[in-house]
Amino acid sequence: QQAYRWFAILGAAALLITGAVSAGVLARLRDGIRAPAYAALGSVVPLAMTAIMLATLGDEPQWTERLLTSGFAIAALAVATWLAKLWLDRKALIDPSWLFDAASLGFAFLALLVWFEPSGIVLGASLLAVAYTLVTHTRPAPVLRFSAGFFALIILGEIVYEPTIIDPYALSATPVFNQLLLFYGAFAAAMILSQIILARQARGTAYRLAQGLGVLASFILVNVLVHHWLNGGSWYGGDTETLGQQSLYSIVSLGASLALMILSRGGQDWLYRTASMIIGYLGIAYIAVQHFVLLNPPFSGYVGNGLVFNSLFQGYLLPGLLSALLALNAFGGPQIRIFGLPLVMTQAKRPKHYAMTLAIAAGLMLFTWITLTIRVFYWGSSIVLDWGIDSMEMFTYSAVWLLFGFGLFGLGVWQQNKLLRLISAPVVFLVIAKVFLLDMSNLEGIL
Repeated sequence: QQAYRWFAILGAAALLITGAVSAGVLARLRDGIRAPAYAALGSVVPLAMTAIMLATLGDEPQWTERLLTSGFAIAALAVATWLAKLWLDRKALIDPSWLFDAASLGFAFLALLVWFEPSGIVLGASLLAVAYTLVTHTRPAPVLRFSAGFFALIILGEIVYEPTIIDPYALSATPVFNQLLLFYGAFAAAMILSQIILARQARGTAYRLAQGLGVLASFILVNVLVHHWLNGGSWYGGDTETLGQQSLYSIVSLGASLALMILSRGGQDWLYRTASMIIGYLGIAYIAVQHFVLLNPPFSGYVGNGLVFNSLFQGYLLPGLLSALLALNAFGGPQIRIFGLPLVMTQAKRPKHYAMTLAIAAGLMLFTWITLTIRVFYWGSSIVLDWGIDSMEMFTYSAVWLLFGFGLFGLGVWQQNKLLRLISAPVVFLVIAKVFLLDMSNLEGIL
């Protein structure tokens, strides 16, 4: 431990000396460069020194580390506010206030680590995302406009590490109204509030990022609450390789693709556009393997006790709706709004092959959900194919599939979407073929 302390002391001293020497060198630069250089020095050096100290001595943070990180976060934000007013009409390569805003976010992250356990980090990051976004109404702060994305990354890291945020065995068994609603609800609310705050300003990249994260957080919230409910008030129901469990990763991948799609400004940014399609294709491939092959309920059997709220809801309906939303954005269809907030951006077009793949995937998932829900209606929680298929069940499939096909056709006509009309045609044709070749072959007597 003593060696680590000396390492921290010597490292801090080296950074301090480097900062002092750099300050002397920077003093010779011209005005337009000197101010941003000083700002970089004044923000990076304290952040690096504090990070080194916490990395070496922060196994059990004391109140000094907590006050230090919090104080630096507030001080950096105050300095940035002062500099923003000072440099309002002056020119520089980079506004010095931006660097202190970034340092404030860095210190806020360190403060979350030394103050809280994972549950506190999630709640604290949600509150800070809204608080930092509100600062953008008081002064120009381009860096802080992305604070929702910065804190969302911290929260998603905690979710990937431990989906329940707290110890799974300490999770309340009460459906819906439990710790998951608090943690995931705070995440979703923070992203939606950040989007609303940013919507009052220029709706640029930061706004689109908050918009995509709001959709992603909302789908994750519904998924985890349903999964907890169906597992009888626990997270792990004895088997981690279940359809409900794996659907969380499917929703995260599709939601990430949607967020990147919205960020790409209608496909103008090639990096976001390419990343969106790669993640989207990976998500669809994951669903094809896990949801339709390895964990398909007719082969694995048990789906839960509810007719609607069961593992099919998580494994097919939610990912199917998210894929449909993703497909609508990929086609760049008419803008859709909920409570005034746009969910479909008319300019977010993608290559036709990607949009069609998403549409087909959405149709297959929704079709599968409808079909297996009928199976649950007749057979209950266990829908393995070994039980066979009842004749009345066969007729029900035909009727519901026909309604599904005509529904797709009607939606395609209403939205003037050629793909929906094309998809509806083989569905209706196959249903008619099924009625004549299978259903009617089982009729007897005068029928």
